[in-house]
Amino acid sequence: MKRNIVITFLSVISSLVFVSCNQRIEEVRIDNVVRVFWHEGSRYSVQVKEPNSLEIKTISLHPYMCSGLLPRLIVDLSQGSLMWVRYIKNFNFDFNCLQLLEIHISSEKDIEGGGWNHGKFGRGQTSVIK
Repeated sequence: MKRNIVITFLSVISSLVFVSCNQRIEEVRIDNVVRVFWHEGSRYSVQVKEPNSLEIKTISLHPYMCSGLLPRLIVDLSQGSLMWVRYIKNFNFDFNCLQLLEIHISSEKDIEGGGWNHGKFGRGQTSVIK
């Protein structure tokens, strides 16, 4: 009986250690951003045009910030410079979230309103106040 309790206890502890070590962090930088859309809350998407390409790709950024964190809009570029984005994504065992989201822009006017859709709870368009 006592042996079973010890084995169970050790199994639970080793499982907790294994699960908590199952975390991965990924840092990403997106260059050549030509448009930034703010959908709602912390949901953003960007359009990227690679040099020497005719294609513009739309990239949706992960919508969930880790607890208590907010996206950062950083006005540090000169007018006409291509914007860029940096984020750090935490791949946790039960919930993926962004530890950091920085969007580097030349002016607050670079942020455009984006659409959102909550299914039967409604949809719409975010308007940027100018």
